[in-house]
Amino acid sequence: MWCSRSGRSGALNSGALLLLLLPYRLRPDGLAQVWAGAVQLPLELASRGFSPGDPLLQRLAELLTLNLAGLPLWLLALVPLLELLRRWREGGRRLLLLPGLAAIFSVDVLLALQGGDGGANELPLLVLPVVLVISAGLASLESSPRLALRRTALGTLLLISLIYGNNVFLVTALHPPRGPGESVRELEHDRAAVRAYITAQHPVPDSLQAPQDTALLRELVLASGGVGVGPDWSLDQQNLQPSWATRILGLPIGAAEACRQLTAAPHALVIWMQTDSRAANSEASLRACLARDGTDWQPIGEQLALRSGQIEVFRRAGTGSPPPGAVQVP
Repeated sequence: MWCSRSGRSGALNSGALLLLLLPYRLRPDGLAQVWAGAVQLPLELASRGFSPGDPLLQRLAELLTLNLAGLPLWLLALVPLLELLRRWREGGRRLLLLPGLAAIFSVDVLLALQGGDGGANELPLLVLPVVLVISAGLASLESSPRLALRRTALGTLLLISLIYGNNVFLVTALHPPRGPGESVRELEHDRAAVRAYITAQHPVPDSLQAPQDTALLRELVLASGGVGVGPDWSLDQQNLQPSWATRILGLPIGAAEACRQLTAAPHALVIWMQTDSRAANSEASLRACLARDGTDWQPIGEQLALRSGQIEVFRRAGTGSPPPGAVQVP
């Protein structure tokens, strides 16, 4: 009976993996891009060397103590992890296909973060693998022939649901969050002004160069005009060297290549947003890049009445619709 259940679970895991890969089969080099982005590139990042002041155990501690609606991650994962270890000791190795891959990916990301400058704000990269591990452990408990283990799964889910119900709904109702501060209101004002200006273009662009503000691309349903991985990678490519993985993914390597991608035609707008203090993502670095392009890029933030100091818009001269209040030169 157990072997039969194990076989069905293995087939289910394999089917789920194939389903995840299906969209990539429909595009050229899709499977190669999956391998390059999910395996090869993290390995290359991890192999660059480690920062002695930022050990792997510190990264692991940051991950385990990450708070999710009031509960630390280690507490959420404790029971599912113990169940997966129990199944592994009993020989249910085929049941561990997805959680095993998730664990390998998690270690890869932690090693990559250790070798770079990323902080706790990049730990959400591990949300999906952590959810896979927790879900696999709870599913194993629920399908166990032992009544005690099934009751453990039910009790764990009930307890987590009650805690989340309290932390997310009850606490929010009794203590509603305060309104945003002045700096947040100014930032949202600027983002709204930028969105209004972009949507007023004739024709509205299909893609946009906004490397530090991927949320803007999603809100406007526009494709990214460049290739990168996360806001910290927009102009700073983490000292990666040219390789098969970077070629397959189209990642620009080095400041000059990133700059060429940023100023490439037909894009006539570049949106800069302050995301970190590193030189590669600074406004000064972007202005230097635009100055090297050889065409006239004009900052139009003043005409758009931007006031936060965290967003600037650059427009290639002689293209697109002028900003409000701008004087058109015949």
